[in-house]
Amino acid sequence: MALQRKANWWGDRVKAAPPQLQAKPAAIDYEIIADEATAVLALRRGDIDIYPMMPAKDFLALRQNKAATQLSFYTADSYEMIAAGFNTRQPELQDARTRQALSYLFDIPGLIQASQQGMAYPSVSLVSPAAGESYHDSLPLLTFNTQRAQDLLRSAGWQQQAQGWTRRVANGTLQHLKPSISYRAGNPAYEAIALQFRTAAAKIGIPVQPRPTEASLFTEHLRTGNVELYLQLLSGNPFTYNFTPILHSQSIGWGNFTGFGTAASDQLIEAIATEGDPKRQAHLLRKFQYLLRQECPLVVLYFLQYRLAATNRLTNLHATGIRPGYEAAAIQSLPAGTIQP
Repeated sequence: MALQRKANWWGDRVKAAPPQLQAKPAAIDYEIIADEATAVLALRRGDIDIYPMMPAKDFLALRQNKAATQLSFYTADSYEMIAAGFNTRQPELQDARTRQALSYLFDIPGLIQASQQGMAYPSVSLVSPAAGESYHDSLPLLTFNTQRAQDLLRSAGWQQQAQGWTRRVANGTLQHLKPSISYRAGNPAYEAIALQFRTAAAKIGIPVQPRPTEASLFTEHLRTGNVELYLQLLSGNPFTYNFTPILHSQSIGWGNFTGFGTAASDQLIEAIATEGDPKRQAHLLRKFQYLLRQECPLVVLYFLQYRLAATNRLTNLHATGIRPGYEAAAIQSLPAGTIQP
């Protein structure tokens, strides 16, 4: 995709133009390179100038390569997070204590190291830790604790038998706790999370079935509720807080794949989205994060760091936590052959 800057753009005539009205590059060509190894090779050969959103392993390997002297490396804490969702419409997952118990089986520090090479950061909820007083820093980070998981299961009425964890509900039905975990196939991070979760669950007698699924079919399963646990990438931003698409009861079957929604949570979501006073909104956000910890319809495993490598010829390159991870309109380029001090 080739973008060409207008020759007689009116923004050039604005005195002391703000950043939104500054467009430095005369042209930008975006190339879609599906294969990660091919993209790295193209960057090293100079076929492309910027490789944003790099996989952690490629970023670290290239940054440690002493021969890659023509490149500069940047990172920025993003507003994208990987979360584990619980389909509360499934009978075995309707009890909040069961969902809480399963959330203690995620080894988040280990997952950050294994899947992101340490280049991610934990959070107590959907709000970034960089959000100041809006972030509920009084809530403890979720820990890996199999004993706590077992205690919560027992308090929810589950009993560990020879055939696994079971409980008999009011109508006499015998439930078996043997959840599946669904995710988009081909994503190494999701695969690492599913494997770690299955291993931890097996140690306390819970069989877990990983369900890697092709992207379009996975989306269809989410919408129809044909999932139990699932892994998903969620995107936020620092400018607004609107959780309606993913957690309001009116969005069930559309974007709210957890099936969760109560009068209290809906009211909080609506109040947060419309509150204009930053302090009052921060108070509402902290209440909402506490509610999510108690109800546990989904848990944030970690926020991603954006990783960017670019040729040294580019100047005024600013990494940001918003896609695509840099401010394209601000970039300037030195003439070919120029060496920056």
